[in-house]
Amino acid sequence: RIDCLVVVVGLGVVSSGMFGSVESDPSDRTLPPIPLWPWPTSVLSGHTSTIVTSTSFQWHIGTTSPRYNSSTLTAAITRYEAYAFGDVDTVSGGRKACHRSKGQAGHGRNARGDPAHNINNVNSDDDVLVGLTITLAPEAIDTPLRMDGDESYELDVPAGGWATLRANGTVGALRGLETFHQLLQFVRHGTQPTASFCDYVVMQTPLLIKDTPRFTHRGLLVDTGRDYHSVEALKKTIESMAWNKLSVFHWHIIEIDSFPLELDSFPQLAQNAAFARNQVYTKAQVADIVNYGREMGVRVMPEVEMPGHMSAYGLGLPDLNLTINTGDHHGVAAYGVANLASPHLIPTLSAILKEAASMFDDELFFLGGDETDCPYNECDYGYFPNQTYRCPHMATARTNWTCPPSGWMLDDGVSAWAKAQSVPGNPTKNLAGHAELFTYFADKVEPVLIAAGKQPAWWNDRYDTLTTQPNKAPLPKTKPVIENWLRSGPDGLTPYLQDGFRVWQGAGWYLGQDLGGFRSPKAYPTPGQSYQSTGYCVQGPSDWVPFYRQEPENNATGATPQQLADLLLGGEASAWGDCISAESFESMVWPTTSAVAERLWSAKSVNNVTEALPRLAAMRCSMVRRGIRVSPLHPGSCWGVREID
Repeated sequence: RIDCLVVVVGLGVVSSGMFGSVESDPSDRTLPPIPLWPWPTSVLSGHTSTIVTSTSFQWHIGTTSPRYNSSTLTAAITRYEAYAFGDVDTVSGGRKACHRSKGQAGHGRNARGDPAHNINNVNSDDDVLVGLTITLAPEAIDTPLRMDGDESYELDVPAGGWATLRANGTVGALRGLETFHQLLQFVRHGTQPTASFCDYVVMQTPLLIKDTPRFTHRGLLVDTGRDYHSVEALKKTIESMAWNKLSVFHWHIIEIDSFPLELDSFPQLAQNAAFARNQVYTKAQVADIVNYGREMGVRVMPEVEMPGHMSAYGLGLPDLNLTINTGDHHGVAAYGVANLASPHLIPTLSAILKEAASMFDDELFFLGGDETDCPYNECDYGYFPNQTYRCPHMATARTNWTCPPSGWMLDDGVSAWAKAQSVPGNPTKNLAGHAELFTYFADKVEPVLIAAGKQPAWWNDRYDTLTTQPNKAPLPKTKPVIENWLRSGPDGLTPYLQDGFRVWQGAGWYLGQDLGGFRSPKAYPTPGQSYQSTGYCVQGPSDWVPFYRQEPENNATGATPQQLADLLLGGEASAWGDCISAESFESMVWPTTSAVAERLWSAKSVNNVTEALPRLAAMRCSMVRRGIRVSPLHPGSCWGVREID
């Protein structure tokens, strides 16, 4: 009766002739038949439309593992039942779909119902999806997602009866639940709100979906150092990320503007350098966010910025940082950098890192490391052909590697300390330049994290301080993980991969675009307070299309297939707090970050913008219905008759 085929997604409609007197949401009338985002690895489909009745649909967890704790999955089922069938508002601002009130008849095996309510006069369970069984591998353990974690799943949706979701562990099951939720297309029988009845339909059954991500690192950076986000707001962001199958919440906790992380070892940091006393993150709140990420299948990767962007440190520990001119970079003349001459610097930062590392369970700990010097890495003529506006001091010839003096060397105390630490004629004990000073610092703090069971991660600068100079210095033996925020073009990622460094792409995925009247607010900020400058933000959401077309492998054309497979981890979008606040966050981040999510999850060949648009519009509406204020892609409503209870 039904032939299976490989689906090529296009536009589709819910046919009123198929279902009799049926209303659907306006957006649903132009939904693709299989409205999935991100697109799975493999989809086999048929030609039948199968009914799902909200009043009787059942959920079941099946596993034979004696060590499996199903609490995370049980909570997820409760959450998805509410997402789909509208029993409760699980997210602030969400709307109810249809009540599943006691005694309301349905079409499932446990409640046949009045034939007058049956869509298309269905009288056989052959046309009704009764429930979903989640089957986990016998060796399944409920563990948090790791860098190399298994997120694969297989979803089998027949034309009637029980659907089956198979996964090797909890995170794969969570990804499959989201896919199943997206398959449910809402319809309402009847024309009067008081006499209507709610059902759902899954198009093109039977469906067999096999899915696994292409990249393991699929992230979103949230900047709470420049703008405070409440714990509930951060949890809402993590939940939204899970819907898009993103895997890493990059928490940029600290910035030049504030230090909101409470530490037992140095309480004066948050006391003096947070925006306000009630805008801090306690240990209990951090644990809450980490645990919530675990429930959603999202890793929480912390970033405690050093040795640059340290101005806020100085409000609590004045001798740790120096406020000196580091070059006119992004209009900022005074990023604080670590005071290398202070005898308290390394012991203090080591204690901070040790305590902060104990608050997070992710393998990675991000240290930052950017903009401690002149923009030396942006002055690499090999990657930026026209440097006149970026580096006017280097605009004459590529061989001119003379940057302004290192920010550290502009300080008499650090300069004298570096000279005293150096041994003439011994290249391993030479602190004469910026690369050597940065390496000295990194070599001191990385072992602290490694001893705490963490893998250090940095921006480009940890690598580029050594490699963008004429005489390439020895690379760090620790092989820290790198996020590329600067290099672009066909070989932007190639050097890292060729030298054996794991890396993910950040360049090209900075959210927010300047509009007319924009003036950079990055000018002489006061740490711990709001900006006191003449700059201001005039920004709007980024166009999703360039983000969708940004392909990490196209930035690594010089790497081998093995290097790509082993070392290219993926990428992440960044929502910097300069002009993206907690209040504007959702509309500035979504749906553009959804485009990044599909680029990092789906096959490289899934890149057709025209085909993607209706699926992205469906995903946007799915998020809107779950309470997220997502920017529109075009005119229209995501509510329609669903808004009527």
